Amino acid sequence: MQQNYCEDDEIDLLDLAKKIWKYKKQICIVTCGFIAVGLLYILFATPWYKATALVEIGYYKETNPQSGLVQEFSLENPIDVTRKLQTHYIDLLKNTKELDYEVKKIDNVKDNLKFINLEVYGKSRNIAVGKISKIIELLAKEHKNILDAYLEKVKSDVENVNRQLNYLKNNRIVSVEQQIAYIKNYQIPRIDRSIKYMQEMTIPAAKKDLEAINNISMVAIDDNIKLNNDILQKYQKNLDELQSGRKVSSAESTISRQILEQGYYSQILNAKQNLISLEEQKNLLISQTIPNAQNRLDRLLNVDLENLQSDRDSIMTNKLPELQRNLINLQTSELNALLEKKAILELSLKPYNYQNTHIVAGIIASDYPDRPKKLIILVISMVLGLMISAFVVLIYDKFKAGSTENR
Repeated sequence: MQQNYCEDDEIDLLDLAKKIWKYKKQICIVTCGFIAVGLLYILFATPWYKATALVEIGYYKETNPQSGLVQEFSLENPIDVTRKLQTHYIDLLKNTKELDYEVKKIDNVKDNLKFINLEVYGKSRNIAVGKISKIIELLAKEHKNILDAYLEKVKSDVENVNRQLNYLKNNRIVSVEQQIAYIKNYQIPRIDRSIKYMQEMTIPAAKKDLEAINNISMVAIDDNIKLNNDILQKYQKNLDELQSGRKVSSAESTISRQILEQGYYSQILNAKQNLISLEEQKNLLISQTIPNAQNRLDRLLNVDLENLQSDRDSIMTNKLPELQRNLINLQTSELNALLEKKAILELSLKPYNYQNTHIVAGIIASDYPDRPKKLIILVISMVLGLMISAFVVLIYDKFKAGSTENR
């Protein structure tokens, strides 16, 4: 039964081929007509020239101070650029007629998003090429403003670092050097002179003063006290004798006796006053002058001298080494950090470390129209002509065969 189906199919196809061959002339005429229409379309249709370009989004490079790695930054996010261009040149112009160009495609390169493929059709080669140039020119102008702002910022940063370097070299380092020089050349020698003067002059003088008070003033006062005691005893004895009458003769007058008594009283009073004054002086020496002199000597030895020595030790062990460490840090770490920062910034200004948005390797455009596709149109015209003419003659043949049978 399957064999019968195959035989029927072969008979139908053969019969179909015979019918088509029967009307080959008509089919050829119709097909030639379609081909002619295709040729007319090719002749009168507006030619469209295709231009393509690979665009690289502008960038700048910076060196990471910590890692030393060079990082690249796009002037604008490439995906955002693509969306912006698609919106402006494709979406908004989709229903616009009578344009002499058509932006067909704008998309990022899959493996490297910073590159954009641009495809434009124009009614002439120059129009297509010119439109790509105009699109990239406007984009590059926009990105140039971003790049210029970045470069100006870097230049400003370089100037700022230069100011910091000048301040570091001419102010901070010089200031620390001057402090160190002041300590070495003036402060320490001045303290040494003060210590030496105190050890050789002030302290010995204080000791001599104390010795003088103890050995001279006190002895002199004691001697004066003894002398005045002797004088007091002498005149007291004379007065007693005078009053007892042992030394006064009976011939002496009462007036002479009174004068002598008055003289003795005066000498006794004067001696007593001297003794009181000397006792006060002695008490003052014991209670104030000697303690003050001893305190002054102790202060010189235990306070003033130790303070000077302590100040010197503190300067030599703390302040001076700290200043020297600070100077080394300024001359090495901080200076090198600023120099490195300046070098990195200046490196960013090198032309090979930045690039504005541009077309890579130029615009590619054919000297011949890309549309309409002549060969494709002719093939389609011929195929359509054959199919339609064959369909028509088969229907005509079937209709004709039906009419004959009815008769």
